[in-house]
Amino acid sequence: MGTENTTTTLGRSRALIRCGSGQLTMELTLAASKVRHARAVVVGCLRLWSLAELADDVAVIVTELLSNVLCHALTPDGSPDPQASLLVQWAPGGVVVIIHDNDPTIPGFSQRGPVDELSIHGRGLDLVRALASDFRFASSPAGGKDAIVRIDRVPSSVSRVTARLVN
Repeated sequence: MGTENTTTTLGRSRALIRCGSGQLTMELTLAASKVRHARAVVVGCLRLWSLAELADDVAVIVTELLSNVLCHALTPDGSPDPQASLLVQWAPGGVVVIIHDNDPTIPGFSQRGPVDELSIHGRGLDLVRALASDFRFASSPAGGKDAIVRIDRVPSSVSRVTARLVN
């Protein structure tokens, strides 16, 4: 299967999409309504790669991490920086998702105070961690940071979440 290159214009946002044999890359200028488009492209590629059973978990992970770029990534002068790149790559036993943004600040899981149980914010990274087989942030040699997530085919997300809640 060859590589398909597509540039999609989504309102004022643009996305360069490459989907080939087991690898999807997207260069994105994000807007809140455009995260949904990226999620749909990821799900479509996973289905083409016969990884449909991972589609729901990966869709949630991509949505949460791209939403975090929109809400939290800043330029050095403190302005919002909606630039992100997304890589989804087939790996033996599952997929790896890497989302890069230009803000070098690495979020800390333990820096938060108590979570307001009624709040709809503040749970995204915990959700990603629960769905992922492995999840970490790393400083990027090119500047900024990478969110690196591995999602294995087995066990299922229900088993992963249940195992983490029990432990």
